[in-house]
Amino acid sequence: MSDYHDRLYQRYVSSHCYYRDLSTEQEYARLVSFYGRNYRPLLPANKHAVILDVACGTGHFCYYLTQAGYTNVSGIDLSPEMVEVCHARGLPAVSQGDVFDYLATRPAAFDLITAHHFVEHLTKPRILDFLDAAMGVLRPGGTLALTTPNAASLFGARDAFVDFTHEVGFTPESMSQVLWAIGYDNVRVLPVRPGVGSWRGVLRNLMWGLAQQFSHLALALEGRPLLQPVVTSASLIGVGQRPHAEQQDGPLMPSTFTESMT
Repeated sequence: MSDYHDRLYQRYVSSHCYYRDLSTEQEYARLVSFYGRNYRPLLPANKHAVILDVACGTGHFCYYLTQAGYTNVSGIDLSPEMVEVCHARGLPAVSQGDVFDYLATRPAAFDLITAHHFVEHLTKPRILDFLDAAMGVLRPGGTLALTTPNAASLFGARDAFVDFTHEVGFTPESMSQVLWAIGYDNVRVLPVRPGVGSWRGVLRNLMWGLAQQFSHLALALEGRPLLQPVVTSASLIGVGQRPHAEQQDGPLMPSTFTESMT
């Protein structure tokens, strides 16, 4: 890791305006609703499934999983400040360290690995290294879910560079490309929708839906077929599974862009 990464991650919470506002009890409660809407269909039915949240930050997703009844949840983050916030929030299964070192000692250990806004902080070679490492620690049929800014959204450039430690931007096409290339199966790219918890949330979702339709129309004017599925939300979720068995000819590659969570 470069020196500039080390310097920023040592004080990532206190130096980043986004995280300074996310440690309140209200924010944890609000994000439970948000995560429930976007990630519930991706979660294992078994509440004892082994789940790892990579670069877990201030622990919001780990908190959501524990509130949803999952009993085998752990997190890993490089920032000491992040881990302190997690422990203060009552999440003792979060540890501080390098994710690559962590994964190297846990072969075929997890049913689900999530990474929220992590891969964009890696260089391209390290992204491939991470996808390989995640494949190695997933159980056969296990799922990897990567949330990252969507460079195909209206404000994709802003989100790609909102953090000085970002290295790479993803579109739905490039996300599915790397997952297929590494060997993941059942690859999908899903939108990230606003949470619904109040009348403001309902109104925001209505406006969000209109913005997505505008984005689809704009892409059609640039030559993309109007009825072709496309994900234009500000963030996207790339999903892939470790194959149950090795396939000599490789996995089939159906359309990977999905507008619903079904």
